[in-house]
Amino acid sequence: MAGNGPLRGAQKSSAAVSSEQASEGGRQARSLQRPA
Repeated sequence: MAGNGPLRGAQKSSAAVSSEQASEGGRQARSLQRPA
């Protein structure tokens, strides 16, 4: 993605970014809650 340049990242909607962060956080939380 870095190869696309900074403008490509800036064009991504904040809604899409927050959605990705939310799903990412959900995955991490589930993996942390899962017993070793």
